[in-house]
Amino acid sequence: MKKLFAVITIFVLFASMSMVAALQAGTINKRVLDPDGSFTGYIGFPRPQDPIILGNISGLYKLRNRGGGFNASWDIDFQNHSGTGTVRGIFGRHILLGRLSADGFNKTLPIIGFIRFNTENQTFIGRAMSFIGPALYFWGIYEPY
Repeated sequence: MKKLFAVITIFVLFASMSMVAALQAGTINKRVLDPDGSFTGYIGFPRPQDPIILGNISGLYKLRNRGGGFNASWDIDFQNHSGTGTVRGIFGRHILLGRLSADGFNKTLPIIGFIRFNTENQTFIGRAMSFIGPALYFWGIYEPY
């Protein structure tokens, strides 16, 4: 029972950290994403000058009543390490939940993170965390159908 409580506490801690990081101070004029579209972007560490790009991500998104879903493929080629796979999940206003799979492996990793959309220039940026590996950023553009 104690182990179950510890696992639930850790999950709530990760979820609350993502939500607190995604909160925004002040008020802005909110615009809504277009219902369906595609996106392309990068995986890595964004910096003002010379971002570190580890890989690419591209896929489709579909907006529903209370959030959206996405299905994408990713590839990484960095310092003699390469890999490809898929990622799918759901996103809300600022939170992201999903599963990541790598080609050649039959297991998936859960991911949790946050995401921000800029509807004026149709860009997004976010950060995804998992139990294994570093917390990587992803950013790019989305194009409505």
